[in-house]
Amino acid sequence: MQTELYQKLSSEVDTTNWEMIHPHFLRDAVYLLKAPNDLIQMGVLVAENKAHLIQGFLAAGELYKPTESEVEQFKNDLKINFRVLIIQPFVFIQRAE
Repeated sequence: MQTELYQKLSSEVDTTNWEMIHPHFLRDAVYLLKAPNDLIQMGVLVAENKAHLIQGFLAAGELYKPTESEVEQFKNDLKINFRVLIIQPFVFIQRAE
């Protein structure tokens, strides 16, 4: 069953290309979540301060800061779109399929 918070965050997910994300990357706030992980569920974990669970995603490499080579690829191909969820001060992104 989806919680009220999950439903709220679900309504806040947007889709955009790297151009709109890049300013957040420059302030070191962007985290990339690998598919098929649930972007909204990650937002719930962050909003509920479930640091021990988030740490598991980081340790497994499922959630990470984009590498310089990925950023170059994203900047050069604005056809790559991302699902975006902002949980201040962080911006969580996932490649849109």
